Amino acid sequence: MRAGIAPRLLLLGSALAVLAVATPLVAAGCFVPVVLTYLAVGERSLLVTFLRPLAILVLASAALWIFVYLDFDQPQLVVAIAHLTAPDAPFGLMVRMVCASLMVALAIGSVPDGGDLALARRFGLSDSHAVLYAGGRSGIMVVSDGIAKSLMTLRAHGMIGLGRLDWLRHLPIILGQTWGACLHLLAARGEIKWEGNGFLHNGAPVFERCFATSHRDDSACHLCWIAVIVAVIGGVLWR
Repeated sequence: MRAGIAPRLLLLGSALAVLAVATPLVAAGCFVPVVLTYLAVGERSLLVTFLRPLAILVLASAALWIFVYLDFDQPQLVVAIAHLTAPDAPFGLMVRMVCASLMVALAIGSVPDGGDLALARRFGLSDSHAVLYAGGRSGIMVVSDGIAKSLMTLRAHGMIGLGRLDWLRHLPIILGQTWGACLHLLAARGEIKWEGNGFLHNGAPVFERCFATSHRDDSACHLCWIAVIVAVIGGVLWR
């Protein structure tokens, strides 16, 4: 996503509003503009990456809380769901957290390739803090890509089946092979590329890189945070 700094900051502010004061029903409704914004700015793969584990977490949590609220002497599913969706229910905090997390990921995680350092500096971070942020993001991406490639390699050699959950049985092997390889890659890149070539020294061209923006992406983000804020304020007034 090539949105500017202002819409990204407004997305972060609206995410904070969802987390702080939104009711569970309003937070659930906010998923609609957030998901549409992901699709509008071309971040479908990022949405799938975050939404898949979060959806499993929410569904599992909902099932567990319904089991807790359900009175087995006189089981009434409607009453259990009413307890689940109450404004002060613990499950509501999870729904708000998931919605806010998706907005935060859209604001700071949807950066064009190579734009993490430029975004961090536009947020007002110093050079050293911006390098630390960009390095952390790069490390996360390396580990994520390393695990995905390890799965492909182990499947190709027949060590893991083709089922979606077969990787769970071989998780120790995957972690053992991937973690060491990723750490070695990070250390080698940090020593050879960044320090050895002086890419991050004072006055290096990388610190002068411009942050690319798009009016279309800006408009989509503005529509998203406006819709979320209107929904949050409406939920507060209704309550």
